[in-house]
Amino acid sequence: MLTLMHRSVPSGTSDKIGTIQRRLAWPLRKDDTHKSRNGPNFFFPKIFMNLWFNVFLLVLSSVNLIFQGSIELWFNKLLESHIDRF
Repeated sequence: MLTLMHRSVPSGTSDKIGTIQRRLAWPLRKDDTHKSRNGPNFFFPKIFMNLWFNVFLLVLSSVNLIFQGSIELWFNKLLESHIDRF
């Protein structure tokens, strides 16, 4: 047989605990809510453009090795034009 015992707490204690929890959860300054938005933007399109271009160059260089330099001139012109842009 299991009996449950209830402890009585003074009235208003839960209200005080709730107030403390709300104060701890609330930012100290108004600016604290925007700190995460001011960080670096990892979804900048230029980064992805460079990433995809590097993947393209890697695939192209692999194809160049397979065909033993038959597209080497085109590859070099493409590489030079990309470097001139940045």
